[in-house]
Amino acid sequence: CFEEKYIFFSNLKSNKKRDCVCSVCNATWELSEKPKHKGYTECPHCKAKAVWWSDRYQSCIKNESNLCTVHKRGNDFIMRWNNIGRTFYQHKPYIKYYDDAYTFYLEKNGEYKPTSYFYTEGYMGYGLHWTKERKGETCYHPTYVYTKNLGEVFGDNFFNVNIKTTLENSHHKLNFIRLLKNIKEIPQAEYLCKFGLTTLAAELKATDYQEGGSFERIMGVSKQYMPMYRKYDIGAAEHRIISSAKGWISEDDFIEFRSLGIDPDHYDRIQEILPNMTMKTFCRYVKKQMLVSNTNPTPSKIVIWLADYYSMCDNLDIKITKDLARPKELKKAHDMLVKRYEEVKAEIRDAKSKAALELVNHWFKGYEKDGFCIIVPQCKSDFIREGQILGHCVGNSNYYYDKHIAGEKMIFFIRKTESKDTPYVTAEIDMHTFRIMQCYAKGNSTPKPVVNRFVKEFCQWLKLQGAKLERKAG
Repeated sequence: CFEEKYIFFSNLKSNKKRDCVCSVCNATWELSEKPKHKGYTECPHCKAKAVWWSDRYQSCIKNESNLCTVHKRGNDFIMRWNNIGRTFYQHKPYIKYYDDAYTFYLEKNGEYKPTSYFYTEGYMGYGLHWTKERKGETCYHPTYVYTKNLGEVFGDNFFNVNIKTTLENSHHKLNFIRLLKNIKEIPQAEYLCKFGLTTLAAELKATDYQEGGSFERIMGVSKQYMPMYRKYDIGAAEHRIISSAKGWISEDDFIEFRSLGIDPDHYDRIQEILPNMTMKTFCRYVKKQMLVSNTNPTPSKIVIWLADYYSMCDNLDIKITKDLARPKELKKAHDMLVKRYEEVKAEIRDAKSKAALELVNHWFKGYEKDGFCIIVPQCKSDFIREGQILGHCVGNSNYYYDKHIAGEKMIFFIRKTESKDTPYVTAEIDMHTFRIMQCYAKGNSTPKPVVNRFVKEFCQWLKLQGAKLERKAG
């Protein structure tokens, strides 16, 4: 369960050598040169990739992981989720288990309904306690799975998949709950498990799969990728990047991409970038921008800038040529385009606001229906009077008045037809989208349903009149 591996080394002994111990195979040997603390190395005995670690800093090691263990009693299943801590003393590991959650699948009339209990912090941080979650809630975070008893729990054939054999060959964290669900509901997940691609089988959604029984047909990429997918346990997000990439991605290119350490939350933005350049070019460009930029950006930040840059080019109908695809100073090019993009947005917004003002001030002749009518405020005093009588904030701030006279979010007074001078309900409407932003009666109370229906119908009428005005102006 622990990815961290260490080779401990002692202080220099009287014979000018140091004792070394591998935390993986427990092999010991002597070393004449001085290793670099936290430097990378390889055990000469088991060939495990490890980190040099000085004996005197053993107490600083605090590794954490998690583990799911499945138990079966009769036809009922219990999943136990543990947080695991590992420390070292005299080169030996000491493990502690902390219960984190339990999920019970109890059979009733042939159906299973999960019930979960999470060990969580109490209200306002007052201690930890067990809390029953809502029906159907369970643990969906990636975890290691204890495999020794999986044959007893699931048998040799869980929807044509041997769960025990499948997970024994997978040495990675995965979404165990979703894996079981996918194997049960999606036929292609069975094939991926048999291909040795358990992580993909657990992560992909039904919409990610294609029909067929071969790797190439299911995943939509060349079968020549399969060895790389197995070797590096490629997940769903990385697969989407590979499938959207321009050209072939070699193993070296993929290793270089992973070494950038880009936040997986931004992987979808990489999909927007790769149609414009190859993976090799992308990795080199990111590294170059990290050097030329004065702001010391992270690779994730560069991905955000580049994706935004391409998006703005598309919105402004700027053709991305070879020169524009990779600007020499990305941050500078990005900021210049942002300025232009904001100017265009402002022009569009101003045009819509001008049209809204023209619609209300010159074309609006009134609106009446179902015993209600619309009154348009004409001056600041109208706002103040409305707010004072109805007891809300429309007259207390310049915000509503300024937005109204700008034609962006306008204020309309809803009155009863029989008493048009008496304030009744106030509505704020976005004149770009013709949606109701706010609608309140006296004391910020909710208006009656009949009033809400009247305001919605008025918004639709406004939208229709605005469209007619645009056609007439055109």
